Amino acid sequence: MKKLNQLLITGALLVVLFSTSHAQSSASASATASANIIHPISIIWQTPLAFGALVPPATGTGRAVMDVSAITNLNSLNYLAESPTVFDGVTTAPGGSPGPIIFLVEGELNYTYAISLPPVTSPVVVMLNNTSGPQQLLLDNFQTNIGPTGALNSVVFGTLGKQYFAVGATLHIPSTAAAGQYTGQFTCTVAYN
Repeated sequence: MKKLNQLLITGALLVVLFSTSHAQSSASASATASANIIHPISIIWQTPLAFGALVPPATGTGRAVMDVSAITNLNSLNYLAESPTVFDGVTTAPGGSPGPIIFLVEGELNYTYAISLPPVTSPVVVMLNNTSGPQQLLLDNFQTNIGPTGALNSVVFGTLGKQYFAVGATLHIPSTAAAGQYTGQFTCTVAYN
């Protein structure tokens, strides 16, 4: 009986030793973390949207359309010959230099970005008469010469890229528009794709 007890104790010890050598209550492993910090995207206004000096129509509402579709390679601000204004019911007068808005976008080289402008279908920008009172003109149909997206493929330095783009719009001019200097603002937003 003494031998049997010694055998049972020895067997129990072996089971405990065997089970503790193969079972673990915790484990660990090393891992790495990484991040790629890029240049923030920025947009800088270069030139205003200018329709020049305009004479309203005799009746109804006329339009002046700043067309930027013909601007193909905007690496400088030499754009006036490429961006005609189309007049419908209004006439031009001497004075003023018509031209589209030019924006400069800078950010990470070879990245693309989305451009957000006021909606195309509804007049959302109001230009107020700063000279003779509370009259207003409406702007709509905002568009760019590059479409809804751009690409930062032109090198500024290192890994910083840039791109210029032009924005045009349609100005609605009623026959009742009072003489004066009209101004308004809108927002153009760019964001990495």
